[in-house]
Amino acid sequence: FFLLRWLDQHNKWRAQYKATPLKWSESLVAASKRLTDACVWKHTPNNRYGENMAAGQPSIQEVVTGWVAGPNERDIFKGANSKPTHFTQVVWLATTELGCFKTTCRNVRGLNLPQSPVVFWACSYNPPGNVIGQIGQNVKAAPGGRPL
Repeated sequence: FFLLRWLDQHNKWRAQYKATPLKWSESLVAASKRLTDACVWKHTPNNRYGENMAAGQPSIQEVVTGWVAGPNERDIFKGANSKPTHFTQVVWLATTELGCFKTTCRNVRGLNLPQSPVVFWACSYNPPGNVIGQIGQNVKAAPGGRPL
């Protein structure tokens, strides 16, 4: 049930951007679990997977919608020379696998959130997206993040 929600939320956005549906990967779940279990707001250094993180949202839908349609995500997309964002990772054409995990942390070090405990969410992607120089061929979006 948990994995279906993640896949549904990612794949509904990916379909709008002509990206194929993702498949679930237990090895990516394990990578996401390692990240969230640390309760530290920091991407994995030298990671072979792509990563998106979120904290404090109450649902998978709000997490993924925030990654795609939140402030400074698809609205700042300018085309092939854009900076990578959560949005570009979610809709990255070459990515085929997804694995996500959530951990409830007393707090997430590196974040200044008022609530405690905090739900810390992470997804890992394979192959990773957000490769500099490959945005134009992997993100089918017009400026402003509108689907082509």
